[in-house]
Amino acid sequence: MKRSDKFEGWYFKLQKGDSVIAFIPSVHRTDKGIYAMLQIVTDHGDYTFRFDEFEFVKPFGLKLGSSEFSERGIMLDIDGDGFSATGEISFGEFTPAKGDIMGPFGFLPRMECRHGIISMRHALSGSLTINGVEYNFDGGTGYIEKDSGRSFPSDYCWTHGMNDDFSIMAADRKSVV
Repeated sequence: MKRSDKFEGWYFKLQKGDSVIAFIPSVHRTDKGIYAMLQIVTDHGDYTFRFDEFEFVKPFGLKLGSSEFSERGIMLDIDGDGFSATGEISFGEFTPAKGDIMGPFGFLPRMECRHGIISMRHALSGSLTINGVEYNFDGGTGYIEKDSGRSFPSDYCWTHGMNDDFSIMAADRKSVV
């Protein structure tokens, strides 16, 4: 990516029992223009969509067509090209991280990418239907993080896990040995 290229994106994880879905809405600015992307990852596959028209949602998130990803929850309405996804998920009160996960690196100028946790865990309610498969997240748990910068690190290792009692996230740049 060129120095002027920038991105901003969010990672929304929904989990209940063995059902886990991730939504990654993002905005990309390049010398060729600005556009939004949405990646959906389920146990049945992953799907990527490009949106040339979008709106930012305050305080964070995106509206992509009839779908919205924000602090209130997820409203999903996508239909076309052999893919369909509908439904609504509401979020409960967020549990923020106790500190800035960037640590002292958050003060360095010109970092390639900045990471932040919006909620380590929060309650979920509602359901989604993706390509005919229904996912009920009533009583489930969610997690949200944000990434922004000029590029996402190419050698990046990240994991997140949670159960009924705790949530943990770890990330590091991979080392070449």
